[in-house]
This record gives sequence, structure tokens and C-alpha cells, in this order.
Amino acid sequence: MKKQNRKITKVKDLHLSMFPEVSDQILSSERDKKIFFDALMNPQKPNENLRNAFRLHQEFIKNSW
Repeated sequence: MKKQNRKITKVKDLHLSMFPEVSDQILSSERDKKIFFDALMNPQKPNENLRNAFRLHQEFIKNSW
């Protein structure tokens, strides 16, 4: 549990440094903090829509040059 708390603190500190003006608004509850931490530490695999969006983005970038 201590290791997880250290990770949560690191993630929170990173978030505060990146978004100081809205940090308290975004992660206002313990539930929000847990959801945020879990999403960072256990990301889901990309679904078909995300893979298609990534492919389209790559094609757009390639054709923009």
C-alpha cells in the first residue's frame, strides 16, 4: 500500500505541475484521484476506433509534408 501511495503522490505532483490552475477542480475527490491513477497505471488496450484514428493521423501527417 505504501508503494501505491508513493506512486499516487508522484502522479498528483506531476499533475499539479502540469495543470496548477485546474488541478483541484479535476481531482477534487478521492474517487477521481483513484480513477486518474488507475488509468495511468493500467491503461486499456486501444480499441478499433483509436487504432483507426491513429492510422488516419499518421496518413495525414505523412501527406502534409
